[in-house]
Amino acid sequence: MGLSREELTCALRDETEWLKLAETASDQDIAQGKSPPEYSIGQHVEVVVNARNITYRQGIVSDMMWHHHEGIWHYFIEENGKRIGKRYETRDIRPVATSA
Repeated sequence: MGLSREELTCALRDETEWLKLAETASDQDIAQGKSPPEYSIGQHVEVVVNARNITYRQGIVSDMMWHHHEGIWHYFIEENGKRIGKRYETRDIRPVATSA
């Protein structure tokens, strides 16, 4: 394309989904057709309590991984400086507004 990742993200700043992809996906990810992740590392989230998740947690996304078999992103959360061992799907967490 002849653009750096920085130039690409600047050009896509008004295209939310494409911007997420440009910021988080590697060249290999793009070639494999992975969907852009819903959340990014460092984003504040909380766990949706339900039958799948019985413990409420709130923290930041510390890591994410692509599950090749299921074709979805999994997220890890860091709460109070400690990484939670459980991995969460997009449907298991939601963003938390942070005060500026």
